Amino acid sequence: MSTDPAGTPDDLRALLRRYPPERYPVQHATLQLRLGAALLEAGEADAAAAALRTAVATFAPELLVERARAANLL
Repeated sequence: MSTDPAGTPDDLRALLRRYPPERYPVQHATLQLRLGAALLEAGEADAAAAALRTAVATFAPELLVERARAANLL
């Protein structure tokens, strides 16, 4: 279980609602990446995969490292 309270899936989902991808694509993708990692840690593989696919798709092509992190977790 995550010791970072801002890293719990419920907290990350709440933050995602504040950062829609149309307006805040980098923040949204970063939160999806963090959510995917938190869900993997919680044993929720299907939900994690969905979040990580969204992160990969949302990070701009020039953000290679961030996209690679999401893809590796996926």
